[in-house]
Amino acid sequence: MPGFDASIWIGLLAPAGTQTDIVERIAHGVSDVLHRDEVLASMHLQGLDASGGRPQEFAAFIAAESRKWLAVAHAASLRN
Repeated sequence: MPGFDASIWIGLLAPAGTQTDIVERIAHGVSDVLHRDEVLASMHLQGLDASGGRPQEFAAFIAAESRKWLAVAHAASLRN
């Protein structure tokens, strides 16, 4: 459907309250690994795209996804 994106994403999260310097160090390490040629090739074979990014960007992405799917659930009158 035009304008509809239901792609799957995978991310690494840390417990709330984890020190910023630790989060940044982990993010930097993960980003380094995700950009290795052999990792990119392996992910490509599995149909995956590695994006990586800053923790703040991922937090904003998660918030946007939550808003999007909450709106879908409300529009479909879904309840738990």
